[in-house]
Amino acid sequence: MSDTQRKPLAIPPALRPGDAISIVAPASSPQRDRFEAAMANLTARGYRPKTYRDFCTPHGFLSGTDDERITELEAAFRDPETTMVLAVRGGYGCGRILDRVDFGLLAARPKIVCGYSDLTALHAAIQRRCGLVSFHGPNLVAGLGAGGEEQGAETEASFAMFSGQNLRDLAAPARYNVRMLSIGVAEGEMIGGNLAVLMGLLGTPDEPDFDGAVLLIEDTGEEPYRVDRMLTQLRTSGRLGQIAGAVLGYFSDYDKESRPTVDEVLAEFFGPLGVPVIAGAPFGHEHPNLPLPMGAIVRLDADAPGLELLQPVVLS
Repeated sequence: MSDTQRKPLAIPPALRPGDAISIVAPASSPQRDRFEAAMANLTARGYRPKTYRDFCTPHGFLSGTDDERITELEAAFRDPETTMVLAVRGGYGCGRILDRVDFGLLAARPKIVCGYSDLTALHAAIQRRCGLVSFHGPNLVAGLGAGGEEQGAETEASFAMFSGQNLRDLAAPARYNVRMLSIGVAEGEMIGGNLAVLMGLLGTPDEPDFDGAVLLIEDTGEEPYRVDRMLTQLRTSGRLGQIAGAVLGYFSDYDKESRPTVDEVLAEFFGPLGVPVIAGAPFGHEHPNLPLPMGAIVRLDADAPGLELLQPVVLS
């Protein structure tokens, strides 16, 4: 599908003080003490966090059985008083349940959905199945409810965006060390998120549409050769050649003594594409992890460098 054929996605209502925020764990479990502290911090900000089950006791590497996690998500999507659905953390597990979740509940009652890492799979499904903008951004425990100075920038940027203010922080390279990798300007729909999770979506009904899109990727704990392997698959499958541009976030927690480095691997794959690419953008598994509205139309200016929203992302 070309970008001229893309239909604008629906956008959720804005978040207001006093609104209910449904906390869900579609992937792994949080530590109970960190979860309780994060809930208290969210309440102190004037919101009403609510949960549907006890998800702090792990079920293997998941926060619960598939049925429990599906029931929880659908309850949050159905809830008439909930304005926002916020992942408590990432980990692993979203991809296991996508084919069984009733996304029609979310389409019928659009809400802000926010999270990152394993939530990449949920965002892709929301774009495909609901036609709704959702937010690759901080989760509860390590982000919006953490309450620390380190999370301050992402917390304020997130709540500003959710309340209806556009984000322009990515246009400040001096502040965030955003740098040009390949020059040019492009407009398109944002897709992507965590690279490893994205690879698991290829060939499934929830695979994002790469054609004419602005691709965002980040990852953690992936050595350079594994990043190379994933990008090789994107290139040889033809998907990398379809994008209009790319925004590269944090690639963290790997052996910095490895050669080539992850940065060198990224430059090898993205440099020759002939589309605008910026690197070092502030999103992913480090701080600040700024919110990015998946499915929204953006202008990527690698010459500036910067990323600009071309549409509202919530209904003010």
